Amino acid sequence: MFQENCRLVVILGAAGIGKTVFAIKLVQTIQENFDSVIWRSLNFATPVEKLLSELIQFFSPNSTEVNTKIGISHLLDCVSTSRCLIILDNLDTILGNKYSDQHQDFPFSANTAFYSLPHISYRQGYEDYEELIRCLVEAQHQSCLLLITREKPTEIVEWEGKNMPVRCLKLTGLSQEGICKILADTGLIELDEEIGREITKLYAGNPLFVKLVAHSIQELFDGKIQTFLKQEMLVLGDMKVILDQQFQRLSNLEKQIMSCLVINSEPASLAAIKSSILPQLPPKLILKGIELLQKRSLMARQGAGFTCDPVWREYIVEKLIEENWKFSVEKANSFLPIAHAFLEKQLKNHLRASRLNAKNFR
Repeated sequence: MFQENCRLVVILGAAGIGKTVFAIKLVQTIQENFDSVIWRSLNFATPVEKLLSELIQFFSPNSTEVNTKIGISHLLDCVSTSRCLIILDNLDTILGNKYSDQHQDFPFSANTAFYSLPHISYRQGYEDYEELIRCLVEAQHQSCLLLITREKPTEIVEWEGKNMPVRCLKLTGLSQEGICKILADTGLIELDEEIGREITKLYAGNPLFVKLVAHSIQELFDGKIQTFLKQEMLVLGDMKVILDQQFQRLSNLEKQIMSCLVINSEPASLAAIKSSILPQLPPKLILKGIELLQKRSLMARQGAGFTCDPVWREYIVEKLIEENWKFSVEKANSFLPIAHAFLEKQLKNHLRASRLNAKNFR
């Protein structure tokens, strides 16, 4: 960060992966290199004018409120004369989908005739954040802006590169040792190396998800991990709320691609994804959808294919079962309930086989 004179650093990762905790430890390590450190959370979608006023008042306590353009100019003067580290946490709160065409259809409909893909941009009323960040990247100064987010805005991709003052760090899950410590701290019994390895794999080392499931194991299974694992249910309680929030942000095509990953027990190739989506779509559009899911930290490349975490696999399977059940209820044909039961059984068997393959692979 210092040797390369970075003016923007982005910490990117899925919900619950530990971005804020990592950032806190990072700041504690590097804060001596700065004259001042300012941390602001955007969890309540702070308007850019209010943020600018707070930042400027930090440097100039007697300053008055200004409009965005003057505020950005004033802030640039401040960060040029003083070496400052500014951290904006929860940037994704002010991000959303921007469509060039607003046409949207039912996410899992086989009759979908058109898909439009958004780009990750700033929500209405928060567009000036892009101008603020752009100015802090392009202007010559000695300070640094640190962004913490689940999703990567489009313009950050444009700025990244060895010759640009922008770096992006994508966090992955904790090691087995870290996950075992979380489980032990919650007082769970029957904890050994094999169980620790399985929990780490099932939840992709996500510390928040492991804490949530550990609480559920205490409350529902008397602290017995083996009893919980036999239920073959990964998504419990508040975890579903978190996944719901992320899933609702996806476009129709992204949801279709995620369902394709579930259908394939092995990492899915581009050809497999393309052949699974109806109607047939141009490969360029599917590639764009895959790239968008990667920007959202929901999909990863593995070898020659693409995959998602086991928690997302189970969540999508339950979504598919739920949508198929709604469809069967809406139709009066007598065979549909049987078809629904058959589909549910097939999907759950597929999910079980996928878990078994992953376990044997380890």
